[in-house]
Amino acid sequence: PATFALDGQPFLVPESCADRTIEIHACVEFPGRWRLACYALQDIDAADTVIFQHNGRWWLITSIRIERESSQRFLSIFHTDNVLDGNWQAHPINARRLYQDKQCGFGRNAGPPIAWNGKLLRPMQSSSRYYGQSMTMMEIETLTPEEFRECPLRAAHLASALARRFSPHHFSQIEDIIAVDIRDRHRPLQ
Repeated sequence: PATFALDGQPFLVPESCADRTIEIHACVEFPGRWRLACYALQDIDAADTVIFQHNGRWWLITSIRIERESSQRFLSIFHTDNVLDGNWQAHPINARRLYQDKQCGFGRNAGPPIAWNGKLLRPMQSSSRYYGQSMTMMEIETLTPEEFRECPLRAAHLASALARRFSPHHFSQIEDIIAVDIRDRHRPLQ
């Protein structure tokens, strides 16, 4: 699940693609009690959803699958002024279906965006041989309601060093606390 805070209260976005929803849960008692606060989106097969605030707007980045039997997903972005009202607007970039031509989850979020040295970074799964193979830090160069542009981060970042050495599947950082999960078993594509 991905977490975010709204007015100091923790919220959680569990993985609910099997239910074809993107749910937002509010913390009732940390760490084990949460309640459904709202549905961000319904009737959608979305995975690895993250919600964050950037330049005065709330953003939801996820990976959508159109065909249930397909393993291929594409990057999708939505935005709103009010994270809990369910009025998420689709970004025009969704029509381009970024990363849909890739296999093994390539392009999916590998954690929430990170502010670093004046840049907004998106940890991205970069798996070409098997799901969870590795990750890349992407620099979000432009994120507005009309435009989105990202490219691989050119500067050295701790996540890049971890990716070269340990094959992380997920990277999260809050201040000086870093959490990663590393896939240690896989079955490569033949």
